Amino acid sequence: MTIGEGDRARIIDEGRKLATDVLYSEKAHFAAAGRWRYWQFWLGNSAAVLAALAGAAFLSKILSVELQSWLPAALAFVASLITILVTNMKPDQIWEKHHAAGVDYGIARRKIRQFVQITARAENADEKKLTETLDKLTEEVGAIQKRARPIPGYAHAKAYKSIHAGQSDYEQKELDAATGPIA
Repeated sequence: MTIGEGDRARIIDEGRKLATDVLYSEKAHFAAAGRWRYWQFWLGNSAAVLAALAGAAFLSKILSVELQSWLPAALAFVASLITILVTNMKPDQIWEKHHAAGVDYGIARRKIRQFVQITARAENADEKKLTETLDKLTEEVGAIQKRARPIPGYAHAKAYKSIHAGQSDYEQKELDAATGPIA
């Protein structure tokens, strides 16, 4: 059965809503991944630098170079605290999970965009097939949500800000560069 324009509009509208949800989730997961990657880098490197300094301070004491006697112990203590944070927080694993979810949402968003822009607008589109495709896309997004980490509030805020600043829009010159101009 060929689809009527009212039915097509409702299906396209629902697809666009799903794509919007996915866009926000994608951008928020990438924002969260960036934050956790930052913490992994700084915590891990800080612990290593402090441990090296503690070792150097200890060696300087052995070699009779003048330093405060408490400095090696203080540096080693701070390095061990940071190491405990890295070990328990596991920012590297959190970063990887947020990044993977962002990639998965990006793939889903592109599928939904193609559905909305191409498949659902086809002249010979069948309502049942369009509804089934939209259902499958919705299930795919649900599966991503189920395995993804929760998105922190700061990541939602960052995603909202970047989307509303136009960072997810395509300019004509970008489209032409990626696919060639369409006559």
